[in-house]
Amino acid sequence: MLLDIMAMKKILVPVDFSDITTEVLDYAVQIANEEEGSITVLHVASPTPIFPSQDAEPGMIQTYVEEELTREKEELEAITEHIKKQGIEADSILLQGSIIDTIIDEANELHADMIVMGKESHGLLYRTLLGTTSEGVIRRTHVPVLIIPER
Repeated sequence: MLLDIMAMKKILVPVDFSDITTEVLDYAVQIANEEEGSITVLHVASPTPIFPSQDAEPGMIQTYVEEELTREKEELEAITEHIKKQGIEADSILLQGSIIDTIIDEANELHADMIVMGKESHGLLYRTLLGTTSEGVIRRTHVPVLIIPER
């Protein structure tokens, strides 16, 4: 006899704190509610520059990077608390590195059942030369990806 057991869905939500972040999180919350899922909010910070410019002092750069990471961590914690207040299990992760690789690595490490992310609106030249983060993730992951377009 087969038992119909609904597994908790693990949803990874990469965010960049852009205008579409709220809408992406709303979709993820709706899915988590319907599927009895949990949400992990991921922000991939820019890697620390090694040689940003000749005029910049290393101490100034380190201070700026630390302040920026602290601000991003606080924003992630606020997002996580907002999700938890809606009765959904949630946590957040702040990492530095290559955005696409980090998203895919975290999805694999978390055994995510789904990735919910926004689609950036870049110009044709940007998309032609570099592609977009969402396109890169879709091409390289086996995890289902829901893309929320910018309105």
